[in-house]
Order: sequence, then structure tokens, then C-alpha cells
Amino acid sequence: MQTKHRKSKNNEKLHGIPLNCGYKRWVEVLSSGNHISGSVDNLPLEEQEFLKQQGIKSILIIPVFVGTQWYGFIGFDDCEGDTKWSPQDVQMLWTSAQMIGSYLLRKQSERLLNTQAAAIQSASDMIVITNPEGIVEFANPAFEEVMGYSIEELKGESFKMLRSDKYTRYSFNRIWKTLIK
Repeated sequence: MQTKHRKSKNNEKLHGIPLNCGYKRWVEVLSSGNHISGSVDNLPLEEQEFLKQQGIKSILIIPVFVGTQWYGFIGFDDCEGDTKWSPQDVQMLWTSAQMIGSYLLRKQSERLLNTQAAAIQSASDMIVITNPEGIVEFANPAFEEVMGYSIEELKGESFKMLRSDKYTRYSFNRIWKTLIK
């Protein structure tokens, strides 16, 4: 069965709905992980006016979470009739909301990793990362400069290769024990 609906697609008035003005219930419902659906006529009066001005007769609103933080929402609306949203409609929109939330979380994580990588690269202190066996996986430019080894020379080698006359056996062993903790 195919239905025709006049959609309010790309209606700028529906972007950035002021949730603090008459939509407090939406904040409570959506931020607690629930959805809103049904006929606009059955919504509280303070919610109906704005939606009816847009010609919307029924809605399906699903929250978007980024991790555990409520971020916003996505939705379907029907401007032709009072749609009874099927379980498949609801599930499809939930899946879309989860995909959007996952994408946004990944982008946040990428930004954080890029910021941390830039900080490590530009740190004036020496930083070396080893695996639990003490095999070098990374060294920052400050480490390379002070120790005189490039990351290409160090990567895959035991940190023990750096032992030199600069360090007493005791201080090197302290460093080594710290690394393999």
C-alpha cells in the first residue's frame, strides 16, 4: 500500500523549534529516551498551535542521543491526514536517530583524538608509548630530539635498546619497571 503525504520537508520554521516555549513536555519525554507520536489534535494545546500553523496533522518525533547525552530529535510529519505510525515507521526512525547519534559521537571522538595527538606532538616533554612488553609503539618529536633516535628506528624495538651510559642501572631499571606496569 502506498500513501501520499504532503511533507513539510526543508521547512525552515521547523528547524530550531524553541523547546523552552510551550514544548517543555517534549524536552522531558525526549530527554528520557521516549518518543512522541500521534495526531496534533491530541497534543496539549500549547504544542498544537505552532504545528497546525505549519499544516501538520500528525507527528512522530524520536530523540537523538550522542552517547548518553540527549542531543536533539528527528521526526516525520504528515500534512495530509492523521497518520497512525506503524511499528516499522517508528523502528526506522529510531534506527536513523541511533545512526545520527553514533555519527556525531564518532565525530566528537575524532576531534578529541586529533586535539590530543596535536598536544602530544607539540609537547616539549619527551613522550614514549610502549606496549605491555616494553616494545616502542610511539615517540613524540621531543623524545626523538633528546634521545637521538627517530620513531622509525624505535618503533617495534624494546625500550631497553635505549639503555646507555647516561643512566645508571638503577635509574634505567626504575624507568623500565614503570613502563611495564
